[in-house]
Amino acid sequence: MFSKRKGIDMKMLFGIKRVLLVAVGFAVLGAGIGVLPAYAQAAKVGGAGLPLDVAVTYQAARETKATGGSFFMQGGAMELHAKVYRGLGVAASITGEHAGTGATGAAPFDMVVAAFGPRYTYKPRHRTSLFAETLVGVAYGFHSVFPRGSGTIGDPGNGTTDSANSLAVLVGGGLDIAVTPHIAVRAIQADWLRTQLPNGRDNVQNGLRIGAGLVFQWGRP
Repeated sequence: MFSKRKGIDMKMLFGIKRVLLVAVGFAVLGAGIGVLPAYAQAAKVGGAGLPLDVAVTYQAARETKATGGSFFMQGGAMELHAKVYRGLGVAASITGEHAGTGATGAAPFDMVVAAFGPRYTYKPRHRTSLFAETLVGVAYGFHSVFPRGSGTIGDPGNGTTDSANSLAVLVGGGLDIAVTPHIAVRAIQADWLRTQLPNGRDNVQNGLRIGAGLVFQWGRP
């Protein structure tokens, strides 16, 4: 991964499959966000409902290279979170990040990560919320160079492709500070992200992501 572009062999079927996989993730998250206004109105009228929030954040990430060292990516994320019982809840996240040739030192690299899993939220003060989460999903890398098989990129029999997908595991947490009953500032969010995109070596990437942004809340606090 991240070698100079050359001899990219594309397969339309695999490309469509990966695009659809990411599109489904966006559709699920988008559908959840789309029902929030109606949900909030119902909760207001009925005086009940699970607390829901949507976070929109800027993300800066430090990713590892197959050849050693690291590079930086930038992008954004959207998260949907619902509290189920006391501090325990469920979160779904979509993140998109980009690095140009100047950052990677080789081919550019774009990545979308869609993941979901449990989140625990603790409120030490009325306006302050701390959370920790473990999310599992899929990472989709594209606009780059990936070895198609298990051999190295330089192996003529191995071939390359411009996109790949893998399992993604995200562990992290953050701090939200409420400004109004329905808006909070995500002062910081820090996550460790592990992916297994093919790179011609160990096929493992470990990244550190730092983010900040706004959180929109519905339902009872």
